[in-house]
Amino acid sequence: YKLRLSCFYGRDNDWFIAEKTAERMETGFDTEKLNARIIVVDNMEYYLYTHSENSNGIVWCKDGYIYTIDGTITHDILLTIAETII
Repeated sequence: YKLRLSCFYGRDNDWFIAEKTAERMETGFDTEKLNARIIVVDNMEYYLYTHSENSNGIVWCKDGYIYTIDGTITHDILLTIAETII
């Protein structure tokens, strides 16, 4: 039972970091400095957020894990990646 797994992917000026964290570990992000919204796709809630002009992220929970992807890619690409993970 792994507590945290992180992977970094990068090419040219684009990059993203994907993390899988056990729900029993503390995790979170400061929503005061983020532009965030919730979307639902196939009964799964995803939290999309923007750090800055060049940095976006997505968070969702499934099967006892919290998944997070952050990077310099669009929300559409983040959601596509997320849908391939679940």
